[in-house]
Amino acid sequence: LDMGFIDQVRKIVKSLPVDRVTLLFSATIPMEIRRICNSQMKNPVTIEIESPTMTVDTIKQCYFRVERNEKRTQLFRLLLSYTPESCLIFCNTRIAVDYVHNYLTKKGCACLPLHGDVPQGKRLQTLQQFKSGRFPILVATDVAARGLDINNLAMVINFDVPEDKDNYVHRIGRTGRAGKGGKAITLVTSDDIMSLYEIEEHIGVIIENMDLPTDSELNAGKEASDKWILSQSGIIKPAAPKRENKNKERGQSANKRSSDNRNYRNRHNTQNYPRNRTNATARNREYGAGIPKPTFTPQPQKSPPPKPAAQAPAEATIIKEQTSAESKSFIKKLISKLLKK
Repeated sequence: LDMGFIDQVRKIVKSLPVDRVTLLFSATIPMEIRRICNSQMKNPVTIEIESPTMTVDTIKQCYFRVERNEKRTQLFRLLLSYTPESCLIFCNTRIAVDYVHNYLTKKGCACLPLHGDVPQGKRLQTLQQFKSGRFPILVATDVAARGLDINNLAMVINFDVPEDKDNYVHRIGRTGRAGKGGKAITLVTSDDIMSLYEIEEHIGVIIENMDLPTDSELNAGKEASDKWILSQSGIIKPAAPKRENKNKERGQSANKRSSDNRNYRNRHNTQNYPRNRTNATARNREYGAGIPKPTFTPQPQKSPPPKPAAQAPAEATIIKEQTSAESKSFIKKLISKLLKK
């Protein structure tokens, strides 16, 4: 239901016969589940089994005090110390799941992530690979805290203290099933200690505080831890080497294509225009290169002749005077000729 499958649950219930017997088993029944039971069941009867504790005695519970910035390092050191055959690591957020998964993968651990962003098909495949033992480590949110029956799960680690006290019960309940033994470890920072005390009060159990493994203890068990890491080396896909080889092949292919192109151009140029100075000059002339550009010498502009400022008016005046005198002489001759007649 936390993953948003309530609509699918209701659809399945509607397809069931009306006359039926419905049984629901759970370590805890929160109010949301009670509402669903009342809406999908007719007058349901609740049977509660009293127990002094909410967890089984076959699960050995403990916690380690860590600094927040050292949680990943201490988690890996604990895995090297215990070398579990199978381990389920819980985180509170999807980002934390990817954060832890990437770190452990770089350290050589074969692990898989599981959270709400993983597609449904991939999610089922991941669970199947973890249940079959192909991948010994699963890093998940509370999506995997309920409804999963994993046989022979050796260890559960709470990388983050659960925000809901009931989630702690469901998380560690993945191990120690059917009377088998199991171990539950919780990493606790100074900000989480009060939440842990509330969990202890809720489940009715005092969780043991243990010391982190020292360097000498890890060195003493180095042979076993090396074998544990080596056993997972064949499971991890060598993504990085393949990518490097692929890039190398791409580079070689690109270099080959570039070399082929150069050879083709060189061969083409050699057949038509051999690369020497003489033929280079001929080639330049054919394409118009190397031909000297024509030069143009600018011609000086002719200046207009100077205007005779003083003489022009004088000549004009003389001509005007001569014309006037001739005109008077002609009139006199004409008048005298008329008078004679």
